[in-house]
Amino acid sequence: MNPPRLFYVRASPHARERARERFPGYKAARISDEVRAAFAEGRVSSRVPYGIHVEGLDPDCWYAWTEDGIRVFVLALNEFSNGKDIAVVTVLKAER
Repeated sequence: MNPPRLFYVRASPHARERARERFPGYKAARISDEVRAAFAEGRVSSRVPYGIHVEGLDPDCWYAWTEDGIRVFVLALNEFSNGKDIAVVTVLKAER
């Protein structure tokens, strides 16, 4: 998957809440930066990353993860006439 160079990342309220819950002290405002970095560095997949157990998510979801692989972002990609909008559905913690 190759998103355009410029794309908007929107973290849902659920994603922000789960990020703070699963990573105490984490600033949810970092979600956008970490998702952009994951795309830039090729850490994005349509397959669930190792160490993550997910049930009940849309099979069209994508995943992006931090360099250390601990924080995983579940993404929904929506087509718009001016490019792509990436919505972060939730933030998961890998079991390593």
